[in-house]
Amino acid sequence: MNHSHLRNHRQVAGIVSGILSSHLAPARRFCVKSIPLGAQSGATLDAWLRSPTLDILQELQLYEPQKLPPAQIFRSSPTLRILDTGGFLLPDSTIQGLQFPHLKQLGFYNVKISEHSLHSLIDGCPALEYLLMTWCLGFRWLRINSHTLRALAIDNSYAQRRDVQLNKLIIDNAPCLERCDLDQPDRLVFGSTVIQVLRIDKLAMVVRTVKIVAVQMKALSLDTVIDLMTCFPCLEKLYIQADKSEPNNLWRRKHQNLIKCIDIPLKTILLESYRGIKSQVDFVTFFVLNAGVLELMTLVVDSKHYSEEFLAKTT
Repeated sequence: MNHSHLRNHRQVAGIVSGILSSHLAPARRFCVKSIPLGAQSGATLDAWLRSPTLDILQELQLYEPQKLPPAQIFRSSPTLRILDTGGFLLPDSTIQGLQFPHLKQLGFYNVKISEHSLHSLIDGCPALEYLLMTWCLGFRWLRINSHTLRALAIDNSYAQRRDVQLNKLIIDNAPCLERCDLDQPDRLVFGSTVIQVLRIDKLAMVVRTVKIVAVQMKALSLDTVIDLMTCFPCLEKLYIQADKSEPNNLWRRKHQNLIKCIDIPLKTILLESYRGIKSQVDFVTFFVLNAGVLELMTLVVDSKHYSEEFLAKTT
């Protein structure tokens, strides 16, 4: 619903309430994102979520910044397949005993939740395939043990550093995992393989199921990416965002033996914040010359760097 032309929250609440009360058939999807509901937003949302129209809801997208979530937010947990929500604190008492037998996608945005509650919630999702967490706080570690999970995305890049946040990710068992989007946790554990700040500290096993990785790096480093390819030998798509670049990414002598003994399976590479400096050019050249099946390389240039001078230097 486009509510930009409505003057106050009472008009918005009245229209939505009228739609729910007049809709006789069961609704499949309900989406509420930052609608102006005023001081009684919690009570209004609870009233909407109690509507018989939403009794067998399959998709719920609800983002409404407030201290606590609506009391009825998980009323449809037995039937939900997609849940995207956030903007509040999730108390342990709200999570306790919840089961989502059909949930395939769980997305949390700006949610504060304890380690115990987070693990309890994930354990209650036996069919979960996609776990997406953005700017979430309240837990220092996350352990994944799922036979169905296909994609995992965690981004805490804009979270306040003084808050309790993820610094250790442990993936005990995820045989279907194909994609990892990670905001550089301090410690990443795949089974018995340990990756410390995106450098392999202990390689005891490789993860062949992962074909897509997106990483946010403090500095663009070819050595780090080679480490990741060692851990994920079937990697086909790599997306990189780096705040800066290493002083150099020289490789002709350093990695000449590696080039001879491995095939680089990458087909797609995307590099953000490209400025055409030497270390970035060296990084790109390595894959252009050595990734035999590379089909697409995308270099994203920030608008502040895009100029006639940049074009003259890079062409």
